[in-house]
Amino acid sequence: MIKARARNQSSQIYADYTISRIDRETRSSLSDRQLNAFRDAIIASQSGSRHQIDCRFTVPLFLARFYVVLLIGRDRRKQTRLQELRRNQWGNVQLAPVLSFILLSLLISLLWFALFLAMYWLKRELGIDLLENFHLADLLPAGQSNE
Repeated sequence: MIKARARNQSSQIYADYTISRIDRETRSSLSDRQLNAFRDAIIASQSGSRHQIDCRFTVPLFLARFYVVLLIGRDRRKQTRLQELRRNQWGNVQLAPVLSFILLSLLISLLWFALFLAMYWLKRELGIDLLENFHLADLLPAGQSNE
């Protein structure tokens, strides 16, 4: 009973602190009923965190104080974990068409480039000169041509 009362008081302090962090202008625009509803929701979310072992303490050192929290209990986050997994998979499903389009575009570009090189090689081997005294090797920087 004492532990539950202390936990409830701690939750109330946390709720008041959280509400105090709301911008003053925004907080003043809320009615007392709305503020109490927020406060009750924060307290309810805090009171739901029951653990078999809930050990919290501070360690004072020379220059600072550190807090230590040890929580041990049954894992009740299965539903949350499943929702997170579904959300990640949905993101992958949405990303798949974009990646497929990029990959397909790259593949088509490479095929066109390979076709161009094959046609150029064939033209060169057959000795076909489409433009007099103009060759692809002329466009390459000096020292790159094979002739």
